[in-house]
Amino acid sequence: MPRFLSLKSAADRYMWLGAAFGACFPVLATVIVAIQRGIEVSIPGLYDLHLHDHLLWIINTAPLFLGYFARLAGVRQDWLQLELDRRDTIIDKQTASLRQALDDAHVAVRVKSNFLANMSHEIRTPMNGVLGMAGLLAETPLDEEQQEFVDTIQCSGDILLSVINEILDFSKIEAGSVDLEESPLALATMVEEAIDLIAPKASEKHLELAYDLQNDLPSRYLGDVTRIRQVLINLLSNAAKFTEKGEIIVRVAGAHAANDSGLWNLRIEVTDTGVGIPSDRVESLFDPFTQADASTTRRFGGTGLGLSISMRLMELMGGSISVDSQLGAGSTFTMSLPLVALPEKPAKQRHATLEGSSVLVVDDNATNRLILKKQLGHWDCRTDEAASGADALRILADADPFDVAILDMQMPEMDGLMLARQILQNPRHRKTRLVMLSSLGEREIRNEALALGFSAVLTKPVKPSQLLGSLLETKDEPGTESEDPRVATPENLPRLEVLLAEDNPINQKVALRLLEHLGCSAQAVSNGKEALEACAEQHFDVILMDVRMPVMDGMQAAKTIRDQLGENAPYIIALTADTTMESKDGCANCGMDAFIAKPVRMDELEQALS
Repeated sequence: MPRFLSLKSAADRYMWLGAAFGACFPVLATVIVAIQRGIEVSIPGLYDLHLHDHLLWIINTAPLFLGYFARLAGVRQDWLQLELDRRDTIIDKQTASLRQALDDAHVAVRVKSNFLANMSHEIRTPMNGVLGMAGLLAETPLDEEQQEFVDTIQCSGDILLSVINEILDFSKIEAGSVDLEESPLALATMVEEAIDLIAPKASEKHLELAYDLQNDLPSRYLGDVTRIRQVLINLLSNAAKFTEKGEIIVRVAGAHAANDSGLWNLRIEVTDTGVGIPSDRVESLFDPFTQADASTTRRFGGTGLGLSISMRLMELMGGSISVDSQLGAGSTFTMSLPLVALPEKPAKQRHATLEGSSVLVVDDNATNRLILKKQLGHWDCRTDEAASGADALRILADADPFDVAILDMQMPEMDGLMLARQILQNPRHRKTRLVMLSSLGEREIRNEALALGFSAVLTKPVKPSQLLGSLLETKDEPGTESEDPRVATPENLPRLEVLLAEDNPINQKVALRLLEHLGCSAQAVSNGKEALEACAEQHFDVILMDVRMPVMDGMQAAKTIRDQLGENAPYIIALTADTTMESKDGCANCGMDAFIAKPVRMDELEQALS
């Protein structure tokens, strides 16, 4: 069949339509004219009409032109349709190519994430042996040189572990596999735990560490306490790393959101007097693998991932991090985060008995004096301050006796102990209760202060709850030392029967020695099947279960123990080098009660057992 008879193209269809119209329209037009003029509608009549009326010839030829132009329009439409089809084909190919590239990228990210997770496991397992043995070695009698070697091993291991954690966190963020938890969190406790972690580093460098908590904030919120604390610890660690002298101040404040009765906009500021950041480097500070200066990596170390991870975590939680810095003067990093406050439980106003008490604050650090005065003012105490021991003695000579005097230990010219001796020699101030502020690790000074007659010794930075407790104790029970009730010690841990399921001989030896040091009775097996057999023969209070073991892994063993023993099953603690959320969820789903990441630390194990 000829192509033009197929009517597949618009041009052919329009051509035939024009031809049909051109054939029919003249006949119809002639018939209409004949009827109007009263001429008989017949072939001779119509023929005669055409011979004498030239207008009909013009009318009859018009459809031919219309048909021609219709064909041109059809050709144009065919071209447009072909162009659209061609472009649709290109777009479809490009879309398919981009979709394939996206799928390949997702696969690559998953492969990278899995690789890093596996590498993390392979590195953490021997690291558990290295750090565990180093920790046990540090507990043995060592000379000064040997102690220095052990300290170097532990310090290097901690740095390596920090690098591993940062790379793993970054890979999880890049893969979009970070799962946030929402659970009740105690704001003050979370901040204080983070401060406690960097307090030893600050003490080593003789840095003042101050903590200022806004008094009217709700105490409990709903959020991911682990991730918020991780970000805060990173900011505090950076402050301690980049500050050689001066102070680090943590300020916690917030404001009630205007349009939401339960939402609070919280701010946690970390201010230091460190090296500062050049203004042209601030914008790139949160980019991955970036530090303020190339020399920073050489001098201080680090991957340059910490701030990038912190910013991404804050963004995932709906918050942000901002920085205000001046080169050579220090920096302030601010965490801003919206959190929903939980209903407050009615609390007894413990500080009511302090109303009207007179307190003298003696500290050479102006920030510490300001924070203490603000906190004491919240409890309706009357406060006075002195910047040195000499100033304090002048105030004491002129003023009425104070109920309490809070003395900093480390002051120039006259330290806290020297000042206390002079105060106690004056009969006018015999009833003034003394509270010592000391740095971390000054055990001998603590003992000397208590022996001298101090009512309490507090470790800086002073926590509001501990300060309140010590002030209340000074009214009734002098000569006590403030301790953190949350910390368990080997002496007050019960003697537990512990089963250790671990296939690595070195890690097995480390864990057994740690358990022995904590006063536990422990025995070891090498796989999940042996753990089941041991549980069938003897009752255990706790099982430390490695997740990856031959014959039967830890998850299957834990599930079987739960199924067989029910409520009588031991408390099961997972030991694993895989710190991903999937691993934690898997451990919880199979019946494990707690989770410890390798390498196992004494304090973490102690806390889990307590």
